[in-house]
Amino acid sequence: MLFDGFKNEYDVAAILTNDTDLIQPMEMVRDGLQKPVGLLSPTLTPPKKLLAAKSFHKRIENSHLRKSQFSAKIDAKPRPIIKPDKWI
Repeated sequence: MLFDGFKNEYDVAAILTNDTDLIQPMEMVRDGLQKPVGLLSPTLTPPKKLLAAKSFHKRIENSHLRKSQFSAKIDAKPRPIIKPDKWI
């Protein structure tokens, strides 16, 4: 987000997260680069500090996450990649 923002590679950033480690980069893009930063949150109540760092907010429904995932098993070498049962 920062690297591409400094290169002016996008007009609007959108981040799917609830990770507060991204607050400072979001603020840098929003305030320093003057680019809108959207928070796409997978929960009903994202952290308040994340909400304070965003330009706009959209909730991502579990149905959206399910539709955008790879299949439960991907054939790969040296071994297949298997999605954990607890994932959406």
